[in-house]
Amino acid sequence: MKFPFNPFSIVDVKKFWKSFKKRFSEDYVQINFNSIGWNVYEPFQDTGTDRVITRSVCLECPKNISNLKNSNCLSCKLEKRKITRFVQIKTREVSEENDLMFGYTLKSKDFIPDPRITFLLFSDYTNDFIIFSINDYLRLIEKVNAIDTRFRAPSFKFDNNKDNAIHFSDNKWTYNTGRGRSSKKYDLDEYMNEKGVLRLMNSK
Repeated sequence: MKFPFNPFSIVDVKKFWKSFKKRFSEDYVQINFNSIGWNVYEPFQDTGTDRVITRSVCLECPKNISNLKNSNCLSCKLEKRKITRFVQIKTREVSEENDLMFGYTLKSKDFIPDPRITFLLFSDYTNDFIIFSINDYLRLIEKVNAIDTRFRAPSFKFDNNKDNAIHFSDNKWTYNTGRGRSSKKYDLDEYMNEKGVLRLMNSK
């Protein structure tokens, strides 16, 4: 089964009223994670976590995204262990009018020192999930040399700390730095869709 799939095919996202977008995207993510064996919970209070997800994985070889019902790993036969992830969902319209750019905002309060924190960027334009554990995100920001700009004190910035560096072109998602000749593109393929989920299943 394709992941993610569209459980709301009757909805035309390009005509969908943005005030309903948050509920739509959170339910969209929930149904998709349920479909591949995750237990998904909605917090009673909105404290920055949109969904809590859990499932059992093999601590040695969490490779099979469709291995759902067995108590032992099909590969190495070891007993599975339960893992938990706290997911913050960001949805933005990524369209031709917006230069196929995914703008998102993360604030200092979102960076809790807990490796279970997960940022999920959902593009309903391409039906893609870009999935970062907090550690993966920090490594990416370090790799693209954006530590200074991403974590500068908000009081010294013009806007609300919005990051417009993620772009979609030639059917690929990239993290772009700079503009013109000095710009660089970093491929985000390893964080996309099923590959992103497999990274979450790695207990390390």
